Amino acid sequence: MADFRRCLLLPAAVFFLFPGAAAAAEKREEKLFDRVLDVEPRPIGSDPSVRWDYDIVYVRARRAGDTVHQRFYTDITPNADELAKHVTDGVRPAVSMLAKMLEGCPWTKEAVAEAVKETLRATGLKMPQLAMPVRVLVLGTAQTPSLDAVLSLSLREKVLERLRAA
Repeated sequence: MADFRRCLLLPAAVFFLFPGAAAAAEKREEKLFDRVLDVEPRPIGSDPSVRWDYDIVYVRARRAGDTVHQRFYTDITPNADELAKHVTDGVRPAVSMLAKMLEGCPWTKEAVAEAVKETLRATGLKMPQLAMPVRVLVLGTAQTPSLDAVLSLSLREKVLERLRAA
């Protein structure tokens, strides 16, 4: 019975002997910072020390029927049917014009987008008529994310080489 009384008296003695302990126990929410931190990281494209000279690499698991493992968007061998379907004689001059425009522009998403838009204005083509052949030539498939994004993330030399080969 004496042990039971000690268990009850000890917490009561702590609250009476240390008045700050009771106040701390009642204070449930404590602010960790007195002000809001204003943290906005700069976009990676605004840092001149970062070089965007790598191919997009997507590694996938082997699947039934795979004979050779390819790196997605890097080891490009366009399908002959895709080339015949999208890269026609009517679009080759526009692809050549785009290659020339991309030679002299900065290799950023915005600059690539502007070169594509200027090519579309000059040739009178619509975006899919130019984008799909460029995707097939450069990336090996007609379906990719945004054209300007994937081109700007790919190596400039490889993009220009593949566009000139059309």
